[in-house]
Amino acid sequence: MRNTTDTLPHSVELTLRSNDASRVASERRDGRWESVSSNEFLDEVQNFAAGLLQLGIRKGDTIGIVAASSPRWLVADLASMAAGCATVPIFVNVAEDNLLYEIEDSEMRAIYVDGPEAYARVAPHLENFDLVISANVDSERGERHLGYQDVIDIGKAKADTDPQVLECMLEDLDPNAIATIIYTSGSSGSPKGVELSHTNLLSQIRASGQRFPMDPTEDVALSCLPLAHVFERMVVYFYLCTGVPVCFVDDIQNVGTCLKEVQPTTMTMVPRLLEKLYGKLREGAEAKPFLKRQIARWAIRRAFRLDPSRRYDWRDRLADKLVYSKFRLGLGDRFRRIIAGGAALAPKLHRFYLNIGLPVYQGYGLTEAAPVLATNYPGHNKIGTVGQPFPGVDVRVASNGEILARGENIMLGYHHAQQATRDVIDEKGWLHTGDLGHLDREGFLVIDGRVKELLKTSNGKYVSPVPIELALCESRIVDTAMVIAEGKPFVSALLFIDPNSLGESSEAFVEGEVLERSALSALGIANRLDARISKVNSHLNPWERVRDYRCVLGVPSIEREELTPTMKIRRHVIEGRYQAEINALYSGHENIMGA
Repeated sequence: MRNTTDTLPHSVELTLRSNDASRVASERRDGRWESVSSNEFLDEVQNFAAGLLQLGIRKGDTIGIVAASSPRWLVADLASMAAGCATVPIFVNVAEDNLLYEIEDSEMRAIYVDGPEAYARVAPHLENFDLVISANVDSERGERHLGYQDVIDIGKAKADTDPQVLECMLEDLDPNAIATIIYTSGSSGSPKGVELSHTNLLSQIRASGQRFPMDPTEDVALSCLPLAHVFERMVVYFYLCTGVPVCFVDDIQNVGTCLKEVQPTTMTMVPRLLEKLYGKLREGAEAKPFLKRQIARWAIRRAFRLDPSRRYDWRDRLADKLVYSKFRLGLGDRFRRIIAGGAALAPKLHRFYLNIGLPVYQGYGLTEAAPVLATNYPGHNKIGTVGQPFPGVDVRVASNGEILARGENIMLGYHHAQQATRDVIDEKGWLHTGDLGHLDREGFLVIDGRVKELLKTSNGKYVSPVPIELALCESRIVDTAMVIAEGKPFVSALLFIDPNSLGESSEAFVEGEVLERSALSALGIANRLDARISKVNSHLNPWERVRDYRCVLGVPSIEREELTPTMKIRRHVIEGRYQAEINALYSGHENIMGA
């Protein structure tokens, strides 16, 4: 008999059977938390898997999932894997062209959708599937369109006559088979389907346990990122495999409320969410009476400025008592770890959170690595780095500065794209990440930019945009920055200004409007932006310095395809949308910042 503990469904099953917990996963519905126990969860996985097979789904088929995060998402995913299928997670807000491409490229036989928004996205393509399974959707059902509970009931009828049905399915699984195909959103070009095996995923779960030991009797996780996000999905399965209950946020706008209700000890966030939470904390401080506002400003400046490893003195204790403890209370006040990934975290913001007593650990990875390659972790947390290589992962830097990685976590390959696979995984098994970086003397990895995002000016000088963009975004009023330099005589930038940071003064302008110099002056931010540019430039080589900029009132969005689902900017989309403004930046080579 094959050892099936090396497959994800069986690993989850073993943990939950032994724990017999009353709360494995919870979701917030209509303002109330609803939980599912370990036995209920496993029964649903077994019955859903048996139902799929009874409905004609076969081992090796692909099944799509278009749904917001919930316990049902996990059931559909694990049950599909248990039945020997590969799942294809799809973001609810994926671009229409990408949705159709992923359906066709993966040869998807069945799809699970949850909620009216997800169903509306899939509805035009129902004829592509042999089986459609839906939950929380008002639509006509039929032979090829069943409800979530219908599939459970069909499978339960099978399981009632064959109680060992799940064990039999698990015994037939191959740890090295494709467990999931995840399409990389990409900031340009067509998506590529990353094939990950059970072995890939479980190597990450085991490594996570070494880096971040969990206590199922003490720890509670809050999940706010979509499970279609490979980072969040892997971490949630890590929770399940360690018996830690996970609670799913019903809406990203309700994160603050959920933090207070759940009081989590652990959570994963993208840097953008950490930026938003800081913005809320800052808004709360600015709304206080004069004296308290001044104290809060002093404490915030202190948190941004000082080294977290310093010896604390009376001023730190005072700041904590009057300000920082209130901040932590607003976030539940029980955090043991916040793991940041998916994009670069500004060092200044990382320093702020550590100084107010919130243990933020930045990591780094990519879908092709299932996904983690490096993390900071307790006792080894260095600002400005993405940490040390994950257990079981070899990391080295090539002569051209590209980060290479090798280990059990590296993908099987790209779906239907052998040449693309050979382009990124060499004959020795090293994954070429496309990221530039270096390892410091203590073995911490520092990201220096992207190989393909190196911009070459018309003078032949190379510019790495990401570090410059991060530095520009350290201004409280700059939500997003995009550096422009490719084929240009000098470096410039588009700055997206968050209207919420301007208060009522922004109401005189239209969101999405390109702000002229006079408008920046009227808003009282022209000098502040000039000062930020000058400060950033003081740390750059002459050819890297930002010599001009334009401002847009508003923030980039996924819906307008300016951001990927994982919140990375789509440079080609933004450049196309603001081409006239970019051209104006270089008209006559004039610039407001001087040569």
